Amino acid sequence: MKPLSIPNYPDVIFLQKVLVEKVKICGERILKESAQLLAQNRDVVLDIATFQRVHRNFIRNWAANVNSTVTLFYVTANQNTRRARVLKRNTEMGETYSFNVPEWMFDWTESIFEPPSLDEGAIVINTD
Repeated sequence: MKPLSIPNYPDVIFLQKVLVEKVKICGERILKESAQLLAQNRDVVLDIATFQRVHRNFIRNWAANVNSTVTLFYVTANQNTRRARVLKRNTEMGETYSFNVPEWMFDWTESIFEPPSLDEGAIVINTD
């Protein structure tokens, strides 16, 4: 997310649209490079935000098109724990920090997120 250069505008609706488009562009780059690695018989781990089932299905279809498979890991914690971790990362700006996640962004992603359904076969890792 760091190379996305998300502007610091007060217009949340505009920023949501910008963010979605920038994440899409970044994801396309990641998938292009990953396809090249898979073609060399190398494994890849995609750390891509798949907030909804439609996004996860897109990744599954992409993998099938490059003759690969997907193992979905769903790393989760309760909402209070997630929020506290984001706020801590924002404050400490340590090794895992890439950009400030404002409260509106956290709340927005929470509102659009769809946890994987049982039929998606996700391996669930609860970090509480």
